[in-house]
Amino acid sequence: MKKIITDYDGVVVESELAKGFGWYLGYSYLNNDSEIKLDLLKELEFNPDKAKPRLDEIAASRRNDLLVARSCSGGTTFDFAKKIWQKFCVKEEREPNEEELRFINEQLIPVRHKIKEQIVNLYSLPIDSNLRFFKALCEEMQYAENNTLTEYHPLGIVTLSPTKILKRQFESTINGKTVWGAFPEFPKLFGNYSANGFQYIECGGDLGPNYDGISKDEIKVQSYRLICKKLNISPEETISFEDTSKGIEAAKKIGVLCCGIKDEISLQDLSQADIVVHGSLENIISLAPLIAKSEPKKAIEIIGNYLTDTGAKK
Repeated sequence: MKKIITDYDGVVVESELAKGFGWYLGYSYLNNDSEIKLDLLKELEFNPDKAKPRLDEIAASRRNDLLVARSCSGGTTFDFAKKIWQKFCVKEEREPNEEELRFINEQLIPVRHKIKEQIVNLYSLPIDSNLRFFKALCEEMQYAENNTLTEYHPLGIVTLSPTKILKRQFESTINGKTVWGAFPEFPKLFGNYSANGFQYIECGGDLGPNYDGISKDEIKVQSYRLICKKLNISPEETISFEDTSKGIEAAKKIGVLCCGIKDEISLQDLSQADIVVHGSLENIISLAPLIAKSEPKKAIEIIGNYLTDTGAKK
């Protein structure tokens, strides 16, 4: 294997539930929900730590709704907003008319935008089980390439999040401890961490000249093209790890083989993936030495055979 590409939200960091929570709060406020009023959104916007106890109560009592909101992830901001509108407002899979588009663009998106970073920062944490797999795979790939830890960077991130969101999450602390303290070798994204790990990143949310003329539906496809260029590989030389149907579609559109990750609360349809791991990537951590030494198609086959043999293939 030359390099490995992974999505960020939902694979490296559990932020899809947090994002869905933000959209759900925005929708509920606009729908005149008795528990979610302007004072709560203002408190979340300007004093998020103080708002968290109330948010925790809402999250606990409305878990099923939040799981539905989480399932709307994947794609652009408008994609997410439209799915929230479909699931909660009209409760059907149809396109919005002009008046409904105005509601989405002029009310739902702006309300959620004011609390976006706050809710993500409050409820996003690294997914330790997946990161243990990437750590093992990283070490095996470095060994396979006969390189020291400081000169070989096998892992790349592709995401629709903007750089500023990732930077804030990598620098955040909980109870005085760095969130990434258990995996200091990974966040080499902004020049002040260790020398190996996720050094290559493409944030589609930053847009910029490389995205000029690209439609919203093609942003992540372009992000995959650009991350392959940064990694100096062709799409056929890597596999990616994704947890959403949109991400899988983008990867496969340029020829990247894709391993889907479906945790126990995901409602995403990952059937387009070349293989799907249920649970977390730690379930296949024993395969890291074999994956590191294999070509992408062989690596997918190895994962598939293992899941079949262990009865974990669904």
